[in-house]
Amino acid sequence: MIYVSATAIAVPLNIKMPALNDWLPPGPGLSIVVIFTGLLFTYVAAGGYEALAHFANIAAPWMVVLFAVFGISSLPELGIHSFQDFWSVANESIWPGHVAGGRIKFTFWHVMFFSWFGNMAWHWGMGDLSIFRYAKKYTYGFASAAGMFFGHYMAWICAGLLYAVQVHRNGADTAITPGSLAFGVAGWAGIGLVFIAGWTTANPILYRAGLAFQSLHSKWPRFKVTVAAGIIASFVGIFPGLSSKFLDVAALYGLALCPMGAVIFMDHYVMRKSGMVDFYAERAGLSSWWPPIAAWVLALIACVAMNIGLGVQIFFLGLPGWIMAGIFYFVMSKSAQNRLLVKRVNL
Repeated sequence: MIYVSATAIAVPLNIKMPALNDWLPPGPGLSIVVIFTGLLFTYVAAGGYEALAHFANIAAPWMVVLFAVFGISSLPELGIHSFQDFWSVANESIWPGHVAGGRIKFTFWHVMFFSWFGNMAWHWGMGDLSIFRYAKKYTYGFASAAGMFFGHYMAWICAGLLYAVQVHRNGADTAITPGSLAFGVAGWAGIGLVFIAGWTTANPILYRAGLAFQSLHSKWPRFKVTVAAGIIASFVGIFPGLSSKFLDVAALYGLALCPMGAVIFMDHYVMRKSGMVDFYAERAGLSSWWPPIAAWVLALIACVAMNIGLGVQIFFLGLPGWIMAGIFYFVMSKSAQNRLLVKRVNL
């Protein structure tokens, strides 16, 4: 997200942008912008929850509307002037897409699954709990759900329209840089949207990273460890090749983290209703408890088997992995608790 916002700043500065398959930055200009952007984002994230909430309240509400406006504004240039025009032009000029060398063809199902489940690490994987532990009502989670699931679904559709405009203007221009795409259709408003959209996404991730580092040693200052995380993230953002692989990386870390979300879900909603002890390790005072680890490992092994043996692409494995982890955890917890003859009244 630091790189995404940096591409917005780079456009008016006329900084050379990387091609689709470039791994290294095309010059020092983009690297400097990425570092500057990362440090700015890090400073806000290190300010803590109140700073994040204040920034999100200002920046987030209008982004979904602007994504829709930008998508609609791209239609006339593609020859779409009515609803009837949309489907014919979309099937001829937008949805067929362009498959670059070494890339897979994205279908409608890829877009749908990834736009909905690309954030599984945060929602289904319960990463949002690092922020929503402050929530006074469960309904606060609806804001995140609407922004991520509905907002990202709309953003993906509009991104496809913006890219179609770019290719329509110049068929040889297959580079994917968010700032350039938005500027080509919406001008300075597009620059602002991409910059703020990347910022609002990067903020909570950097904040979570700071909390994760701090959990390793409680005496480490949260501000300093968040800054350390931001510096690392900024350095990574320099390399466009890593950012171009974001979809694969997001799908991979979502797949890796989601099983723990299933464990939390089962403990919170299912265990006690099934006559079992919920949050057993905490209640029993254990420093380790094998069912969550076993469920996580088995779910990942099953997903790898589906990927290698059945050819199921990683974009489609997050949801079945989450379901399998929940089932594995429930079955193994029931077996372990029965074997240990745990009595709820003693816990």
